[in-house]
Amino acid sequence: MKIRHIPVISILALSLSVAYPAAVQGFDAPAAATTAAQTVPSAAKNLDQVRAMLTALQGNVSSTMASLDVLKQAARERTALEKPYADFAAQYQLLESRMEAVRQQGSAARASSDAFFQNWQNTIAGIVDKDLKESATERFDKAKSRYVKALATVDASRQKVPPYVADLKDINTLLKVDLTTDSIKSLYNTFGRLDRNAESLLDAIAGVNKEIGIVLESLPKQ
Repeated sequence: MKIRHIPVISILALSLSVAYPAAVQGFDAPAAATTAAQTVPSAAKNLDQVRAMLTALQGNVSSTMASLDVLKQAARERTALEKPYADFAAQYQLLESRMEAVRQQGSAARASSDAFFQNWQNTIAGIVDKDLKESATERFDKAKSRYVKALATVDASRQKVPPYVADLKDINTLLKVDLTTDSIKSLYNTFGRLDRNAESLLDAIAGVNKEIGIVLESLPKQ
């Protein structure tokens, strides 16, 4: 499979497999004031961490597919399969661990972002000047709308994960007990579907990255 190099624009963490914790409850005014300085950098830090994780995940999807290509080539040439399979198995295990890390960080980012928007809204509610309050509300609504759009993109993209992972798991399960040229040949239909799912997954991650980049640009810097 020929892996395309997809530029990472900016990422969301909310992960291909985002968890949805309960919405953060409203803060009272003193609590909002106390946490304001803490919430914003925390949200930005979480998104930056997710961006790094998703960047690594993109690379791992590509390297996993590349290792599988080496294994298929070895089968075609009837050379030793043990080393190529070991390399593939290692990439597959790393992929699984990275996906779990993205899921966990995505949950943290979601909770932090919910708190951030709640705090922001509470702060605006305390503004007395009508024009200033209207301007601040407009900025809030725009940023929140972009955030919601990004979540919709995440929801769509995470649907690409299960088919890809399921085929990888089947391939690894079979080859662990039957590492032969014939068994690899029997997987060719699965390989073809896996290639398509990998491309679709990489495209989905890039789409999430783009939407999250827009969200980050709309958020206050401090």
